[in-house]
Amino acid sequence: MPVEETDIRGRKKRTTEAADSRRGIPQGSPISPLLVSIYMRRFVLAWKKIGLAQSWQSHRDLRGRSGDRMRARLRQMREALRKRMHEPIPLQGQQWLRQVVRGYFAYHAVPTNSRALVAFRHHVTDLWRQTLRRRSQKDAMTWERMRRITNAWLPPPRVLHPWPGKRFAVKHPR
Repeated sequence: MPVEETDIRGRKKRTTEAADSRRGIPQGSPISPLLVSIYMRRFVLAWKKIGLAQSWQSHRDLRGRSGDRMRARLRQMREALRKRMHEPIPLQGQQWLRQVVRGYFAYHAVPTNSRALVAFRHHVTDLWRQTLRRRSQKDAMTWERMRRITNAWLPPPRVLHPWPGKRFAVKHPR
């Protein structure tokens, strides 16, 4: 049961018996995530009993590894490029592919992820080149021509977000 005490300066403070006897796990302790996992297991088992396990599983699947997310996005792009295969190159590059790559970079362009951004742009370029090569039996799509097209229409990979220390060190007037 909480107890209200007054300190030397006259400020009121609420305490509990556990806080007074130094029992319990303080917030932010290294063991806290483990205890949360153990505690959440009860909820997951209860959700399975009442039929909500499917929604929990779909939530867990959304948090997959970034490589899995990139492969999934590239699979979607392969299908979409096939559908847009016979559109003019400027229309594919300017109106659709640029926006897709820019959106991917906006989300994933954090420090230490620049290699993944370069890899994503390379894979998109390769998929686009494969699709353009299938447009006719006369394959005139060399890597040099593809590099010019890519540089004209796709944004260059670059880190867009600052380091977390810089992001969270903002001083707010209070």
